[in-house]
Amino acid sequence: MGVFGILAFVLGLIGGIMALRKQNFALSIIGMCFLVIQSFVTIGAFFLPNGDWTSGVIFGIPLLILSISSLLFLAISQKEFS
Repeated sequence: MGVFGILAFVLGLIGGIMALRKQNFALSIIGMCFLVIQSFVTIGAFFLPNGDWTSGVIFGIPLLILSISSLLFLAISQKEFS
């Protein structure tokens, strides 16, 4: 979960920068998709038998909501990319 989280952060950051610069739409979508997957991994990791499910909900749900909303806003603005 740790290495994937760091990878998702880096790709999400690069995707966000590319989205702000209106360049490379595919890289932006890939970065945001990694953030959505990371939020599901965060939620799922705490639902393991020894995990505390409330921590998964507290840390995973806000990440999931923000990453899906950023993915939707990015998809809406697809026509503005060069």
